[in-house]
Amino acid sequence: MKIYPIMKRNLNHLVFSLFMTCIIGGFIGCVNDEDYSIPTFEVQEPDVVVNFTIANLKRMIADTPSKIESETPLYLEAYVVSSDEAGNFHKNLVIQDAPENPTAGISIATHATDMYAFFEPGRRVYIRVDGLYVGHFHGLPSLGANGVENIERMSIEEFDKRVLRSTITEEIIPTEIPINQIKDTHINTLIQLNEVEFLSEYVGLPYVGVDSGFGEDRIIQDCYDNKVIMRNSGYADFRGDIMPEGNGSLVSVLSIFYETHQLLIRDTDDVQFYEERCALPVEGGMPFKEDFTNHPAGYGYQVELPGWSNINVNGGDGHYEVREFGGNKYAQVSAYGSNEDPFEVWLITPGVTLDKVDPILVFDSKDGHFNGDALTIHLSTDFEGNIETASWVDITDQADIPTGHTGWEDSFTNSGEIDLSDYAGQEVFVAFRYLGADFMKTTTYQLDNIEIRSRN
Repeated sequence: MKIYPIMKRNLNHLVFSLFMTCIIGGFIGCVNDEDYSIPTFEVQEPDVVVNFTIANLKRMIADTPSKIESETPLYLEAYVVSSDEAGNFHKNLVIQDAPENPTAGISIATHATDMYAFFEPGRRVYIRVDGLYVGHFHGLPSLGANGVENIERMSIEEFDKRVLRSTITEEIIPTEIPINQIKDTHINTLIQLNEVEFLSEYVGLPYVGVDSGFGEDRIIQDCYDNKVIMRNSGYADFRGDIMPEGNGSLVSVLSIFYETHQLLIRDTDDVQFYEERCALPVEGGMPFKEDFTNHPAGYGYQVELPGWSNINVNGGDGHYEVREFGGNKYAQVSAYGSNEDPFEVWLITPGVTLDKVDPILVFDSKDGHFNGDALTIHLSTDFEGNIETASWVDITDQADIPTGHTGWEDSFTNSGEIDLSDYAGQEVFVAFRYLGADFMKTTTYQLDNIEIRSRN
């Protein structure tokens, strides 16, 4: 007996009905020489031609749902990574294009439920996409029915007709990435975060408040204070389970709600937190991070933070200031309008003891109104407040610093990892030295997310 797509969701009911018929009828017609086995069913691999990909779908995504049109059937091949068995995935099936090292994933919006019985994680599927729509479902790249702004859920009948179950399953190998390297390209794929934990304030709390009929966010962090949201459904079977207190690995499907990344676990087996929690940072030790979030911002607000030095070498009025744009704060400096020649200002971090393995320096920067390179990076182990009497090592050549931009780039440039392992165990000071001159070299620089931490 062949199983066709329209019948697949009723297979469990069919088997159960046949078995019960045998019992009620005294096994008449079902028992042969005391053979009580359930009848077997022949399942064949769908006979389709794969001629489309998830990447093709994602390139079609626009502000409103786009119809996939073709004169011939379009089929893609993919692998299931979600599971609605525990109730944390609701009416969507998440697929990616390969069992390991995927390049793209997408969510299928449907009214179908209990999909885990036929579409468990690792199951290969074939999906006919012509005639469907692709777009966003509250920011999540999705395949489904047409809607005004968002993709709508396709009917159960359409889902049964479109999504074909392969006889093949594969082990899904999650992509291992640190929190601070999560990108939109990982959305709708299975990822693994290592050496992570729930915030300490969640100790003793469940995944979802038991009195809440809604989902709740729980924050996952690593030992370097990078954070990401875990979203748990108010209908999940594990909603009342107490979250583990330890540290470890977390497997999840990466989702997104409008512009915010979210982690969705299939069940609590995805949370393996059995190790010791991250050690609390020692004052003056690693990790160190400054993003200027809590500093007043605006014209004239010089950087004034505990332990920091903001020194104009010539005693002028110009210094690094905290500015804000688009809700983000950063340190900014320029010789423009200073009436100083030279204009030399040093922004120096507090002393940080490199007390963890593999210490590195990272920061973000922008240049604007460029008319000459004016920013260099220096390191000292004996700075005591006087720049002239301290010894400084120029480490600028290890950093990626943007240059040549007459306007402003949309995003900051990351410096890359600057290796500080030669100074392990020592207290170091990092200086951002600006050397320019009014009317000559007045390039503006912005600095943000200055970190001294272990390499991830």
